[in-house]
Amino acid sequence: SINFDESTVNGITELDINVSYLTQELLVEKRMLTSVAVQGSTSGEELAQLVLNYLKAEGVNPLKMMQVQTDGCSTMLGVLNGAQKNLRDEVPTLPTWGGCIAHDCSNILKSGVKALHPALVKIFPALFGCLSKHSM
Repeated sequence: SINFDESTVNGITELDINVSYLTQELLVEKRMLTSVAVQGSTSGEELAQLVLNYLKAEGVNPLKMMQVQTDGCSTMLGVLNGAQKNLRDEVPTLPTWGGCIAHDCSNILKSGVKALHPALVKIFPALFGCLSKHSM
């Protein structure tokens, strides 16, 4: 499976691509595959094309993808032009779902901390920073 997310840090936009795959011993291996510089648009179509172009350039057949996980924003999961929809146009066997549970959990925790006790953000900056950083 493949997991990817776009983020902008210090004015530089990148697309991080992570993969999970089976080893010859049938163990699940998870790896950070690459971080691709994004030039121009960050539309679902553009992000899907970046993923496909990278996989093809590295000799990975996109038809081997079994699942895509991203955050839940419309750019990634939009049914009309989200990245996942555009990937399914190329790989019709991909499922129609694909939000990342860890990202959803992080967003819930961030919102809960702010709503229940805003001072916790100041008391536990490392935890809150970690949640923000890992919100895909």
